[in-house]
Amino acid sequence: MPIAVAAVTGLRRGELLALRWQHVDLDKSSLYVAASLEHSRAASGRIRFKGPQVDNDLVFPAHDGSPWPPDTFTAQFSRLAKSLGMRGFRFHDLRHAFASLTFGNGVSIKEVQTLLGHSSPVVTLSVYARSIEASGARRSTSSPGRSWRRRGPKVTLAKC
Repeated sequence: MPIAVAAVTGLRRGELLALRWQHVDLDKSSLYVAASLEHSRAASGRIRFKGPQVDNDLVFPAHDGSPWPPDTFTAQFSRLAKSLGMRGFRFHDLRHAFASLTFGNGVSIKEVQTLLGHSSPVVTLSVYARSIEASGARRSTSSPGRSWRRRGPKVTLAKC
């Protein structure tokens, strides 16, 4: 399930693993990105997770209810992709695929920048220039569909 959510939202790994039910509205098909799970090395050299160690409100917790360690999640994703014949396909590639498909549906650079949580449209342009060129001058004429927010105004996308 976390892979499907990442594929249709473009969430980063840490954002996906920090997602809380209080920020998900299934009736409106929307979510709000309020945090990102990150790890840091303590002075002892051990990896510590920022945030609560056990949180029953996480959408995608580890089996014991604690936050899923990002590197463990990535390793499990890599094994799954490899078993499906997708050798070399990284979890972050889901984000790139989301952005490319979104541009292909005629969504504006500013909207994609907001959805991806980039600091400015310049960042989005520098990363996705080829996808934007490939999408041509198409504009979206679809009716509004799913939506989600990133620490700011709600953005609605055309259905992909």
